[in-house]
Amino acid sequence: MSRNRKHLAIVLAFSLVTLPVHATYADEDEYEEYEHDEHEYEEYEEYEDDEYDDNRYEQEESKQPVIEESWYSWSRASVVNLANEPLPLTKQQEVKLQQQNETEISIEAIPYQGQLLVPLTETVQYLGDEVYEYKKSKVVEVVDEDTHLIFKEGSRAVYENMAKTPMPTAALNFNGKMYVPVNVIGGALGWDVSWSNERIFMKKGGSINGES
Repeated sequence: MSRNRKHLAIVLAFSLVTLPVHATYADEDEYEEYEHDEHEYEEYEEYEDDEYDDNRYEQEESKQPVIEESWYSWSRASVVNLANEPLPLTKQQEVKLQQQNETEISIEAIPYQGQLLVPLTETVQYLGDEVYEYKKSKVVEVVDEDTHLIFKEGSRAVYENMAKTPMPTAALNFNGKMYVPVNVIGGALGWDVSWSNERIFMKKGGSINGES
């Protein structure tokens, strides 16, 4: 999927709201040229006005069916109950992350609210996709061939191919890195997530954008 001007315009809109390698630390000056492009900016004003409105999710929760969700599978539902199964970790610690037929890496994992949080940039890079970090905006953008994701620190929503989609927990900052549930990364990018041989194991073939 090409990272075009529209993607950049979205991130510009995010940067105007207050609320962190290949990762690319994008130069904020990179977006100055888009500030005066009224046509493109107006096209994405809806993302500023409606930006990651977690209060709206809370108001709508009573209207949504309750879905049972595990730490390794992302339902994309706004209201979930935790599956009756323990997390593989009980405290924050270093663990191995391995994708099928590849050398493992070490990452810091955090059990949180029934989910297993992992560093977004390190995990996505390891899986072979592009990551762009916008420190001032506290936004991280993930791009692969079929999927475009935008995460914002402190929000329980992710823009998944332009659709605002709930996550089981908010994106958190830990030691300057954004952490998100591993099931969100796997579900969005098409990886099955499991715990095997004392490590997080990821195998290609999971659902992408909610479809098998």
